[in-house]
Amino acid sequence: MDKKHLVIGIEGEVSSGKTSICKELTSSIPNTIFIDGGTLARSIVHAIKHCKKTPKNIFRIIILLYRLVFKLKIDSKTLMDRFGVSFKVNEDKKCLDIYINNELINFEEIQSASNSTGVSKYTSKMDNSQIFEMARELIRKYNKNYNIVLSGRGLVDIYPDMDFHFYITCDIKERVNRRYLQYNKKYSKEEIKEMILSRDKMHEEAGYNKKCSVTKVVDVTDCKSPKDGVQLLLKVINDKK
Repeated sequence: MDKKHLVIGIEGEVSSGKTSICKELTSSIPNTIFIDGGTLARSIVHAIKHCKKTPKNIFRIIILLYRLVFKLKIDSKTLMDRFGVSFKVNEDKKCLDIYINNELINFEEIQSASNSTGVSKYTSKMDNSQIFEMARELIRKYNKNYNIVLSGRGLVDIYPDMDFHFYITCDIKERVNRRYLQYNKKYSKEEIKEMILSRDKMHEEAGYNKKCSVTKVVDVTDCKSPKDGVQLLLKVINDKK
């Protein structure tokens, strides 16, 4: 291929193992960093939930709830600024570090079940135009020197010039089992199934599951590990190269 560095987009069904596959793919391709849009969106929800109970923040939350109740679009970049969300690329770990009010946030906190459900509710009502442009600038900046594995929702709208776009699917029973173990059996399988199907529905209604000319649907139901899933993706990438 003529281009020196690749942009590889990965999205798909809820709990299909996208993040694990992204991390494994980042390690499998030299000189690659992982930019996870889902983690950024979760950090906004996390900041809203855990902001200090000052009158200033309470007023901000009241305004936010008002806009949600009346189905008014919310500017996600403005939410980041108001609730102190920022991020930096960690070049050693080859990923994004998330900060709230200049405090580094633990990855497991952001990935909690409540944040995962909350992010689907908020992002379906957000005006993401500014944050999409911010993501484009970030991708262009780091793509000069790195291959990029890009994960998130609405990647076709965010960065239509992707070299590869994979849509990951997985049987619902297997998705429930994987999430059940991820949450250390804290929730029943029925509760987890309800969470997954609810988020699937919200994503579909929000129009996130777009495909494009370079989209390849990959079923990872029978994959025993993220490495198995990555092998399916690498075959497509290497065949094209």
